[in-house]
Amino acid sequence: MARPVLSLITICLLITSNRSIVGRLHYYQKLKDDAAIGLSLVRQQHYDNAIEKLQEVLEVKPNDPDALTYLATAKLYKSRNFIEAEKSFEEAFRAGGGAAFWVNHSHEKLANSEMADYCHGWLHLRKNKIEFVPENSDHSFSLGPNEITEVKQNRLAKSLFHLQYDKKTLNFKPRTGDESEVLLILILYKKFVQ
Repeated sequence: MARPVLSLITICLLITSNRSIVGRLHYYQKLKDDAAIGLSLVRQQHYDNAIEKLQEVLEVKPNDPDALTYLATAKLYKSRNFIEAEKSFEEAFRAGGGAAFWVNHSHEKLANSEMADYCHGWLHLRKNKIEFVPENSDHSFSLGPNEITEVKQNRLAKSLFHLQYDKKTLNFKPRTGDESEVLLILILYKKFVQ
């Protein structure tokens, strides 16, 4: 008789333990969702709200790579302090995150810094990878450093940069339109992606 009671107790402990695991998984998914909400707020230029949301995530999970990445992005676009942004992105890379920049990607060959045919999206720099996730087009890519032949600032329009791979040249203009943002992207690419 004692044996079935022990089995019932064991079953109850397993159920409680599984509920706890499911609860934690749900909680961590919410944190990941909150980090994504923070990035969405950055995209909408609601920097203060994004910073607040991402700091909430970091209070619970201090080294969350996505939250650190998107917090650095929010602070960059709010303050336009490129030196501080570099430090924040380096912290995100050390935690396993990276850097994210809102960019315009030109669909045409450029003669100057004006783009007529383009899409917007997130350019993600990650350890050994660069990705472009467009908002409303099919121009996405994910490339490793061995696939990329060149990432450079444009010679004529310093507020632009280009990426070359597979005999293709892709031109980008960062959100701020500031040469300093281009230089920040190039520095982080050389430090962490290349």
